Amino acid sequence: LVQYKLPKIYDKFVNMNVPFNFIPIKWFLNLFIDFMPTETVLRIWDWFLFEGVSAIMLIGLATLNLIQQEILGAKESLELVNIVCKAPKKFFKCEELFKIAQNFENVFDEKPLDLRRK
Repeated sequence: LVQYKLPKIYDKFVNMNVPFNFIPIKWFLNLFIDFMPTETVLRIWDWFLFEGVSAIMLIGLATLNLIQQEILGAKESLELVNIVCKAPKKFFKCEELFKIAQNFENVFDEKPLDLRRK
């Protein structure tokens, strides 16, 4: 999903030889509990229980989208990893996070071939 919806971020990871998959997996395995403020985590859990796994994926995309400028500004791979691992703790106001996540909702309606064409 990141490759198609946030290609600049995906390319940054590839160009810096940072395995992209290991960072978000920590978010998903813990359902963001160690990475975001409690109020935000509880809202994420509510949405997850109502919508299912897609809610977690959308929050991941929204999180990356919110820190895109910081990611793109990283000069070294360690800096990139630190930005992604520590940035979600900044989301004390979760309204913007959820607004962006909801803008990504149609991503699951698109077929994989349609995504590749974009």
